[in-house]
Amino acid sequence: MTTLLRSYDHYAPDIAATVLPGVPVPSGPYWTGTVTRRSVAAGSRIRWADGTYAETELVRLDEQLAAYALSPGATDATHREVSWLDSDRLSDEWALTQVLAQGFGRVSVEELRRRLRRGGYLAAADELTIADAIAGTQAAVWSITTARTLDTRHVNPLAVSHVYDYLLGRAGVPGRGRREFSGPLGGRYFVAGVSAVGILGAEVVDPDGRSLAGIVVPGQRFHLKGAGRRITLRHGAVRARLLSGDRNHLVTVTDQAPVVVDHILAN
Repeated sequence: MTTLLRSYDHYAPDIAATVLPGVPVPSGPYWTGTVTRRSVAAGSRIRWADGTYAETELVRLDEQLAAYALSPGATDATHREVSWLDSDRLSDEWALTQVLAQGFGRVSVEELRRRLRRGGYLAAADELTIADAIAGTQAAVWSITTARTLDTRHVNPLAVSHVYDYLLGRAGVPGRGRREFSGPLGGRYFVAGVSAVGILGAEVVDPDGRSLAGIVVPGQRFHLKGAGRRITLRHGAVRARLLSGDRNHLVTVTDQAPVVVDHILAN
């Protein structure tokens, strides 16, 4: 018998579904000490729509975690983790989680090329370099946190512009990304909770037909490609973490051992 007492709810408003119970999901520990910047990898230079330029970089932290600055400018040698709830960036958490979970640093250049090719960005898939992958990911982060847009007059490397557009599409930014699937989609779902969810066993796409590569963040609506398939949802698959320095903030994502496994049987 399925209990109604569960820590997360999964809604399927258009189709019948059975949700098995889960268990409480802890918020997880914070880094209580300082987090050290171990190295920096330079990305390509980008030009914004207002004509200004910015240098991009990927920061490597302890345990080789990849991080990106939340605003242009120098980064600090050490940082300390702060809660999203105690910051002024809470509204950006979901979009940043999606960008970093699918951007360079967590995803290799080879895998990013494959995803770009599948998404219809063929030129970017063929030309993508590490420097351009860093720049495209950093530009997507800054677009979310500063509301700035890249120059679209081909003054930026094409691969940078395409990675930027691809990642913002994954973050649900209107007008970004390309439709990857045609034809009818499966049932609509909505995930409620406080951490991202990893989905196994089915193709997962957003309402515009763009692949979500198995990562769904709270509040995000998605479809299952096809019907009558069993999927497994792993709460806490990734977690975005906010780090504060004296001059800038960094954001990174880390793996988090799934502590809840729910099953949805979609009809």
